[in-house]
Amino acid sequence: MSSEDIIQFLTNRRIELGISQKELADQLGYTAQLVSNYERNKSLPELSVLCKFCPVLRVTIEDIFTCKVSNKYNGSYNCQFDISKFSKALKLARVAVGLNQVALAKEIGVSAATIISWEKGYSTPKLFQFIKLKEIFNISYEDLYKGTLTSSSPKKKRKRFFIFVFVVFVTTGTAGYTAKTIVNRRNKNNTTIICF
Repeated sequence: MSSEDIIQFLTNRRIELGISQKELADQLGYTAQLVSNYERNKSLPELSVLCKFCPVLRVTIEDIFTCKVSNKYNGSYNCQFDISKFSKALKLARVAVGLNQVALAKEIGVSAATIISWEKGYSTPKLFQFIKLKEIFNISYEDLYKGTLTSSSPKKKRKRFFIFVFVVFVTTGTAGYTAKTIVNRRNKNNTTIICF
């Protein structure tokens, strides 16, 4: 999915429900011009305002980011964006997949300062950056957006490295030999090297 796909989905959903740009704008508390700019990709909605589209277009956050109507939306669907919950969830997910802020920044294509800003709740990612974050963390859009992660929510997408070191005893005659040094380290390819 891309930001453009999301905007196209929201536009198609508005048309499908027979809602005009002005009616949508009135319900969102925006101008019709701003809605028109969104739909023509002249500007993109902030991550934090996507939840305002949910009750009007009768979709969930997951629907918006997957660009499919799941029919999971109901009148009691609660969608709120809380930047403090989001920032905590972002940090929790990053740590769970074993990335530091610099490594995550490289994967997203931003500076480490930007990641720090997101994690402190000073700013939020753009739509396309949020999509990348979800892919890296391998969690639902809903959990990341609402900040409803638990410490067990993120599933490591990266390979887990289990190192089993066996001390080998070799006996020949009366002499016994053991591994003298065992050095564990990872090279640039994240391959574990065990040196004896």
